[in-house]
Amino acid sequence: MAVVSAKPGRLTREDQILALAAEGLTDRQMAARLGISAETIASYWRRIFARFDAMSRTEVVARALQKEAQGLTEERERLLFEIAERQRVERLLQQSNQRLFVLMDSLPSAVLFETEDRKVKFCNESFCRIFSHKALPKTLVGRDAIRMTKDAALGFTDTIGFLRRIDEIIASGEAVAGERIQRTNGSWLERDYVPIQANEEVVGHLWHYREIPR
Repeated sequence: MAVVSAKPGRLTREDQILALAAEGLTDRQMAARLGISAETIASYWRRIFARFDAMSRTEVVARALQKEAQGLTEERERLLFEIAERQRVERLLQQSNQRLFVLMDSLPSAVLFETEDRKVKFCNESFCRIFSHKALPKTLVGRDAIRMTKDAALGFTDTIGFLRRIDEIIASGEAVAGERIQRTNGSWLERDYVPIQANEEVVGHLWHYREIPR
């Protein structure tokens, strides 16, 4: 993979910015192209400067092009860095998740934390109560969350709409707050969703359901 190639592929965000800079785009144009803010572009530039030990954008792009022309092992260097960074993030996530789970376990509202591949990572007692799971929360860890979601959908007035909306939320990767959904018994729940991210990649899904008093 070329360091500043503009061709599509598994480019990191930093390399995407380098490729667009090599094409002569401004920060505002890059932000529009990548769908992020100009402030985020600026933060990436700071990291890129440190990576290339450079003082200006022109110098950064020139060095990147030089490395590409010389065929240096930038791909291998980046791969090793990404592996080390992912391991560090995973350790931090594991530590923070354990503390978070302790807090969420006692909430009166339902909490479900899924892994990226839709396996149950955590759910609390209120989740089991609200969605009528007779099993203990810890016994649901590792279960197929997609299957559980399909079972839960039967308890809502719009079963198909419930499932479709779940897929839409996950596909969008955007946080959701305060969505109201009606159950077959006439009661209502309020749903929140937060994508859990690391290095700009979604690594989990956090769902929160609150009972709305009648």
